Amino acid sequence: MARAGDGAARSAARQRTRIIRVRVTPAEQDRIVAAASRSGHASVAGYLRDRGLLGPRAHRPSAAVIGELGIIGSLLTTAADLLDQKGEDEAALRCRDGSHRIIGLQHLLMGEA
Repeated sequence: MARAGDGAARSAARQRTRIIRVRVTPAEQDRIVAAASRSGHASVAGYLRDRGLLGPRAHRPSAAVIGELGIIGSLLTTAADLLDQKGEDEAALRCRDGSHRIIGLQHLLMGEA
């Protein structure tokens, strides 16, 4: 990690000392700002940095998408419990499998896989 004049560690943001400038039209700026917001980035700079360094797949799914997947997984678990009570073991097993797959997908989307 880079060091400040006093020897203290510098933050990642303070290590960034170069600026890249690019001209865009107002419409392009609107599209970039909207894309950054949709992808869950805190700033346009972070969005552009990710896109430039990591490529098109650097897109981060929004917390809302990951949260909705969690709700669907929870509903599948509830359905599995109800099916178990009715003696529908095969259907309950399929629901539980779907719930586990959704959990795996959430972890994948959050970069934890």
